[in-house]
Amino acid sequence: MKKIFTILLLALSLILLTGCKNPVIDEKPLIEQVKTNLEIDDELSEITLPTEIDGVIITWQSSKPGLITSNGEIIKPLIDTPTFLTATLSYDSKIMTKIFDVLILGDMTVEYNIDYNKVQDVVNSLTFEDYEIIDDIVLITTSNNINITWESNNDTILSSAGVVTRPADGENDALVILTATFTYNDIVMHKDYTFTIFSLTTTVIYFGYYTGADNLLGEELKAFLHDLIDDHTVIPYGDLWVALSNSDKDPSNPNNIILFYTGVSISNLEHGGNVGDWNREHIWARSHGDLDDYITDSDMHHIRPTDVMMNGKRGSLDFDNGGTVVYDGSIATDNYSDSDSWEPRDEVKGDVARMLFYMAVRYEGENPSLDLELNDLVNNIHTPYIGKISVLMAWHLNDLPDAFEINRNDVIQSYQGNRNPFIDHPEFAQYIWGTY
Repeated sequence: MKKIFTILLLALSLILLTGCKNPVIDEKPLIEQVKTNLEIDDELSEITLPTEIDGVIITWQSSKPGLITSNGEIIKPLIDTPTFLTATLSYDSKIMTKIFDVLILGDMTVEYNIDYNKVQDVVNSLTFEDYEIIDDIVLITTSNNINITWESNNDTILSSAGVVTRPADGENDALVILTATFTYNDIVMHKDYTFTIFSLTTTVIYFGYYTGADNLLGEELKAFLHDLIDDHTVIPYGDLWVALSNSDKDPSNPNNIILFYTGVSISNLEHGGNVGDWNREHIWARSHGDLDDYITDSDMHHIRPTDVMMNGKRGSLDFDNGGTVVYDGSIATDNYSDSDSWEPRDEVKGDVARMLFYMAVRYEGENPSLDLELNDLVNNIHTPYIGKISVLMAWHLNDLPDAFEINRNDVIQSYQGNRNPFIDHPEFAQYIWGTY
């Protein structure tokens, strides 16, 4: 009987314990309950989100400014805008946060939204190669059927048509803002472009070989330099083997020459057309204007010794950045190429630019020479053009003449009687072609 009573007592105790709820252990704090239950729609328009639930204070913040106030009021944007909304809950000195990924719906119709994005794409894409200028700039007036008008804050220096009037000699360079207005249907957007217009060249007195170049710019300077370097002594093409052995001599080994595209030093006697030989690379490729006259064909100022295989791989390509690495046999070089351009190693990028600048000034269409010109294109084969001038200008400025190139200019003068002006005075390039 005692045993049965004990069992009943234990069972009654278990029933009583099971029926009792412990609020501390089983119930979540109020702030956690509110956080768990707090939900908002994935897409929001004009609405005010809750700022208090059961005494729990809620403040709101958007990952993109201006879309919601701290008291939960949605501010409708112009276009549909995705954002993260952070709810900060506070209660009884406790703080918790909850983040929602939502889309704030804008005021625009679907059609208006499409047009808006179309205009915005044009605004974002319209940039300039350089904002430091000395020459007129081209201002487009339409793009993708979007009208573009321009307004200058200093029309006397840089007009609304892009015409440059440089500050006078001795004056400071000028900052000018051009404001572009983009118009399409009912959509109007604006964008400011700030340009630095360099003042006229401070008086520079050139002596010796360049006497008379003082303060000349553009075509006037180009014509002056052409007359200066024209009518040079022409070297027979066969004599270039010896001449290049002297102009491109390895400073550390007078019996070797430095190969232009690889920088490798090899014997100056190893020339010819076989693998491992060096030959005569025309930096202004012969096919760019069909340079078959004896003057251009042997002008040392644009001919460098190169490995036979590298000469063939460069071929008639224009010059530009990019492409895949070029191999000399199984050895990767620091040159790159693609189907229409060649990028030489960094150490000679400026050399390439200055040789091409020389050619564009030296050969101006006087018989029997062609009129050679630079442009900002590739695929110029079989035309008297080579590019890209914007890239060449950057190479020129980033790789200024070194001792090897300066010495080479001296050696060539001893053969031909003329010099490359852009080695002696790198500033001439910008004075003629601008900054690109």
